[in-house]
Amino acid sequence: MSRSRSSWLLAVLFIYHSNVTFGLHYDCSYVNNANWCTIANLSIASEQDYHKATFPNVSLIYLNQPQLDYLSPTLLRQMIAVDKMEIDGGRVPKIYIKPSLSRISAHKNQVVEVIIDSEDNYSLEHLGIAYNQIREVPRNINRLRGLVRLHLHDNQIQVVNMDQFKDLNRLKVLALHRNGILRIDTTISIKLINLEEFFLYGNQLEDLFVNLWDFPNLGTLHLASNRFRSINRFPEQFAALAMSSLGGNSWNCAWLVRTLGRIAKQDKPKVSGDKQCLGNKVAGICCEGAPDDMVLYLMQSAGDLFQRMNVWMIRQEREIESLREAVGALKNVTSKFDDATSEWSELTSGRSDVTSERDDVRYFRVEGSYIRKK
Repeated sequence: MSRSRSSWLLAVLFIYHSNVTFGLHYDCSYVNNANWCTIANLSIASEQDYHKATFPNVSLIYLNQPQLDYLSPTLLRQMIAVDKMEIDGGRVPKIYIKPSLSRISAHKNQVVEVIIDSEDNYSLEHLGIAYNQIREVPRNINRLRGLVRLHLHDNQIQVVNMDQFKDLNRLKVLALHRNGILRIDTTISIKLINLEEFFLYGNQLEDLFVNLWDFPNLGTLHLASNRFRSINRFPEQFAALAMSSLGGNSWNCAWLVRTLGRIAKQDKPKVSGDKQCLGNKVAGICCEGAPDDMVLYLMQSAGDLFQRMNVWMIRQEREIESLREAVGALKNVTSKFDDATSEWSELTSGRSDVTSERDDVRYFRVEGSYIRKK
């Protein structure tokens, strides 16, 4: 019994010594049809042991329920060939973005900090840090100049400075929904020529100043479930806008009527609204404001329309008068032509025997025709 226990202890000590001496090897527990290598329950107690870890030589790594204090540069260097990484669940409060990655997504990992190097050149096209606990847009986000998709939704971000995105010229999707954002600041003109979708729903925004935004290809803008009352230069600031969600806000009724009127004239964007309203509703969208204010605005709009109709009718009358003058002048010309024709007819009438000599050739006029005399 004593010998057996001694053998067991020796085996444990050998395994521990091997791990310390030769390193910690982690292999794929599962490889799916898309060649993603799943490494389950990755747990390394100390960052000092990170450099001892070895991983499969694969480009697609899926970390399932990892337990790491820091997904650090040291640990990522051990994943030599990795190009794309998915991190699902577990606990990874701090993540470093490896410059050679083209994609990294982390969901429900208790992430509070994302590290982006200020000097490295990045290849990243997709960054997703969602359902986590970050409180701000990661610093140096503008270093990710090849970024196409940025998903930072379902976090705890309260203030966003749009200036941070100014160099992201390839960005197509920006998802900031369900963060509880209170304010979006913009201090410089920002042009995102490829941005197509912008998700801002489920925040606590009351104002949105878009006059410095130049998003020529923005087709979808989700604004639902905030605290908006009005947005200046909406939707005309976004020439390509095709879809916008507006429900779940506190829109001013007069502003909403005016805005929907402009949208109706252009037949875009398509808007989605609310299912139910406790107060006023315009075109399926809830709004706030006394009904009298709405009626007053509509009457004012009708008055403006009547005035425009009057101006149009005056212009039409002027054009009609010009046409009448032109027709009168044409009639005078026609009358003079008719008089000249009558005079000519009188001069030529009754001359059935008149002869005409041309180039010494004799002609006789008989019954309206000239016949050559032989």
